[in-house]
Amino acid sequence: MSIITRVPWTVQPQSPVGIAAEHSRGMELCFDFVSMRDSLGKSVTVDSGTYTPVIEKAGRGIYISNNIPVISYPNSFGAKTSLVISAVVTRTLGSNPVFPLICWNANFQFYYVLGAAGAIEFGVYNGGNALIRKTATGVISTGVTYHIVVAWQNSQLYCYVNGSSVPIDIDIWVSGTVTALPTLSDLVYVGYKSPDYNVGNVFHVAAWTTPKNLEQLSQNPWQIFAPQTRRIWAPSAGAPSGFQAAWARNRSYVIGAGAR
Repeated sequence: MSIITRVPWTVQPQSPVGIAAEHSRGMELCFDFVSMRDSLGKSVTVDSGTYTPVIEKAGRGIYISNNIPVISYPNSFGAKTSLVISAVVTRTLGSNPVFPLICWNANFQFYYVLGAAGAIEFGVYNGGNALIRKTATGVISTGVTYHIVVAWQNSQLYCYVNGSSVPIDIDIWVSGTVTALPTLSDLVYVGYKSPDYNVGNVFHVAAWTTPKNLEQLSQNPWQIFAPQTRRIWAPSAGAPSGFQAAWARNRSYVIGAGAR
């Protein structure tokens, strides 16, 4: 007898696997840094001359060391009333920020930055009003890889770092109320904001324009990918006494009699 289980990813998939159904709703982009393409099949421009591939414990990513657009998407965020961004990123030089995702060129729609002072800044704009805030300084350190989730939903800004909520309440510029993102033709960039320089590694970026369970999303960046199928074998006469199928759920390894 065998039991089929579906196991969430806890590491970066090294080949295309698709997006889990529960995370596909409202997803605007999800860049695959292994195949250097969008996981949703969306049109994306990658400038191969402006980055260096990196392989670290976090997985495969790119090292960005200038302010040239590295990865650019057509803009699909206009008129949306929520924005959630999940990224796995390292700031590698303390004096320079890293921009995992941004739309701020001729016009400003949103931006998300790991600042030079160790603060995380996040902002949204609706063409006349802006809501931009940051965390306290020292939340992130140079040379450390983080999974960071930032969100604008329910008219508030939120931030989670490695699974824990971090206040994002230090005002930078607040003017009026932002009810929806503007509709712009400006591109959306991974790792770019002119004229500031980016110095850091980016391993994962995904974005949604529907509300998400932020605490749950922040626990594991790789859960958004279609789960792995695992087969658990048990004796044909039936499962051994005390065996529970629940043991096999949400595990990235196979449980078996005598396993060490």
